[in-house]
Amino acid sequence: MENPFVHKTNQEEYEKSIQRVLPKDPNNFIIERPTSGEIVALWWTTSKYGYTDEKYIPKYFKRVYRIDMPKQREMFIRAGVLNIENGKYYLTREGQNLIDKYTEIVNNHRSSAGCLWQDKPTYNCSAKVHNSASSLGQKKKPLRAS
Repeated sequence: MENPFVHKTNQEEYEKSIQRVLPKDPNNFIIERPTSGEIVALWWTTSKYGYTDEKYIPKYFKRVYRIDMPKQREMFIRAGVLNIENGKYYLTREGQNLIDKYTEIVNNHRSSAGCLWQDKPTYNCSAKVHNSASSLGQKKKPLRAS
């Protein structure tokens, strides 16, 4: 029995119907095609968490997003989405437009930030509850809202 929703194609039709995306060079920031890690890095760099070089850079940038933050900041500056003045990072208008366009990526990151360390046995991502207290016979504490 044939499925009426499936259209049989040959190789030539298939080749015409798909769009090939060139691989991303990690040493180049393409403003028209940012990765989710680059969006999060741009947001984080200008947030209260990372607006200076003196702030601790979370390991998840390397582990999860494959971002080398000092190198990425330089790429952002060259691309014109980030400025540095008096040792502090600021978004340019173009950078703010980029963050506004991809707000959903930042919100997803912020809502799942604790889940980026799933190898930690003390965190239950689905319940958003610390489990370390349960092993001590104490009540579980819900996480603070961010």
